[in-house]
Amino acid sequence: MIREQGNTLKLATLLFTALLGANLALAEISQSTISTYNSALASDGSAEEIAIAAEALGKDAIANADDDNAALYAFEAAWTLCRIGAFDKAVSISDFAVQQGNIDDGATPSLEMRTVLASYAAWKAAPSRRTRRSLEAALDTLADGDASPVTITAHQDLYSSYARDGRWRSAARAADKAAAHMEPVADEVSQLYAMARMTGITASFNANPRRADMERMVHLEGYLAARVPDVEADNWVSEAYWRAQAWRMAMGAYFRSVNERGVSDNEVNDILVGYPRPLPGEIGAYASTDLLDEDPLPFCEAGQLNAKPSLQYPSRALRSGQFGAVIVRFKFVDGAVTDPEVLASVPLEGFRETAAETIRKWMWVVDEGVDQSTCSLSRDNVVLPVVFAIGG
Repeated sequence: MIREQGNTLKLATLLFTALLGANLALAEISQSTISTYNSALASDGSAEEIAIAAEALGKDAIANADDDNAALYAFEAAWTLCRIGAFDKAVSISDFAVQQGNIDDGATPSLEMRTVLASYAAWKAAPSRRTRRSLEAALDTLADGDASPVTITAHQDLYSSYARDGRWRSAARAADKAAAHMEPVADEVSQLYAMARMTGITASFNANPRRADMERMVHLEGYLAARVPDVEADNWVSEAYWRAQAWRMAMGAYFRSVNERGVSDNEVNDILVGYPRPLPGEIGAYASTDLLDEDPLPFCEAGQLNAKPSLQYPSRALRSGQFGAVIVRFKFVDGAVTDPEVLASVPLEGFRETAAETIRKWMWVVDEGVDQSTCSLSRDNVVLPVVFAIGG
């Protein structure tokens, strides 16, 4: 936050507390510039208004380099410009903040933190091997330091860029570094932390499938399940949980298809029981114990799922010899599948819609001779995994 004539105004940062809290008694930087900047943030102004105010604050800091708070305000202005995507405007301002050298006043971010911001702005404004390497080097200096909005954002954008380009080894290395950096504050940034861990594992597996990757995915599955009271809840944790489980099953399918040893079901269970809360029940075609409220009869489990038409894996995946897994949740109403929802589809997200449309046509068929007056063909919350393995 910036203090304006003794009144503390809110700074819109990503995480934790604001970085600023300066005493302006001897400041030469314009009070009007500070007031305009604070007003733009406090009123949730447009990106253009915030950019104009932040750039003005940065330029005022540069023009008053002797001000005790010049580096602090330059850092604040540059970070705000980065947060709204105005990286080109942030470059010169963040460079100025670095040029002010070491400042030990308890308020100004460290020289290493200011260097990360300057490197991040430079890379985003002009992506190149040189600017990316500079950012990686800057982040390495704070690998064991406190995580901040700046370092977390830079780490996330870095490993995401490698993943988008299919540079799996680099993506795995960068994501693992990001997760390690966030681990001390994982409870405060759990979504970003879990995202980094999952990217590191999947990128490593894409680069060179190893049993260790599957084992790491099981641990992530347990970590996620331990952090949500109900994995059926509609939130990021449940989505990430199902995705981790789908990846674990897809990895197992791969190892079976190439006749290599993955992590066995018993080993999976041994890992998962080590996490602090009971995990969801075993997933299967009729694993749910939740019945429709209006039907007290037990489900007619003496039967089988008529899974026709067959769920066809995308032809492009078949041609490339890929593996995959889909986890779908649905209801049985009088034996018919209704309300299918794909909880996770890996590695092909685009498979979701096709899978849901196909599964909608499936039926539960009771075995011949079963007295259907003693059981129900309706059931809620059925979770079914479908695993694809090509080859082997």
